[in-house]
Amino acid sequence: MQGSELRRERYDEAAEVPPQFLRNKKQEWEEYRSEVTAFELRKNLPVL
Repeated sequence: MQGSELRRERYDEAAEVPPQFLRNKKQEWEEYRSEVTAFELRKNLPVL
C-alpha cells in the first residue's frame, strides 16, 4: 500500500498517506489475517 500503483493512480505522486492511517491498516490486516474461520476449522481440523 505504501508504494502501490493504485495509490499513485488515485493520488498525486507527491501526496503522502498519513502514517497513522498506514499503522491502523497494518493492525487491521494483522487482526484479519490471524482469524480462523469456521470454514477453515471444518476443512483443516480433521487433517491435523
